[in-house]
Amino acid sequence: MNKLAILVALLGAFMLAFAGVYFLAPTAAPAEPTPIPTPEPVAPPPTVLNDKRQMPDFTLTNQDGKPVKLSDLRGKPIILFFGYTFCPDVCPLTLSEMLKAKKALGGDGDKVQFVFVSVDGERDTPEVLKNYLKLFDPTFIGLTGAPDDVRAVASEYGASFVKKKPEGTSAAYLIVHTSNTYLLDAQGRWRVRFSYMTKPEVIAQYTKNLLSE
Repeated sequence: MNKLAILVALLGAFMLAFAGVYFLAPTAAPAEPTPIPTPEPVAPPPTVLNDKRQMPDFTLTNQDGKPVKLSDLRGKPIILFFGYTFCPDVCPLTLSEMLKAKKALGGDGDKVQFVFVSVDGERDTPEVLKNYLKLFDPTFIGLTGAPDDVRAVASEYGASFVKKKPEGTSAAYLIVHTSNTYLLDAQGRWRVRFSYMTKPEVIAQYTKNLLSE
């Protein structure tokens, strides 16, 4: 066999080996794209009311079926929220954040009164409120009353609520309501308004400021 034939044979063997490696080698999976993190919702900064407005007194019914006045709660700062027990999202989340704020206060947590005012007096009886608040903190005060009575109280804080019949659900109705939380000082004066999704640590810090006055 002459040198040219040997060279051709070697070249052919090399090409066959290269083709086998190229075509039979496992294909690497494409790299997964790096997920873009979803930014956490950022609540607007708290609104501080410098006029220290004294809030009008009111009387509603607590979870034990007893009448309670706003003035009965003086002596402690109050963290107040308007919502309802059938609320699918905003209310349970806000109550959970209120509980976190209480824990963030540490030993000062018992020096603050947390109040949940129902805007759904038709369904939120004292018993319903009591069972609901046990899921969060049994020391939270739940208040309920006739819709017109609660509406008069809510309007003093610039809050409102309206009954809606939702589509695509078996619920009899839902209630669209203002989702702010309100901080009153120990004298019953409105001092700070917190927007929905305000971090519990922020609420706790503003509350600590009141406790230190």
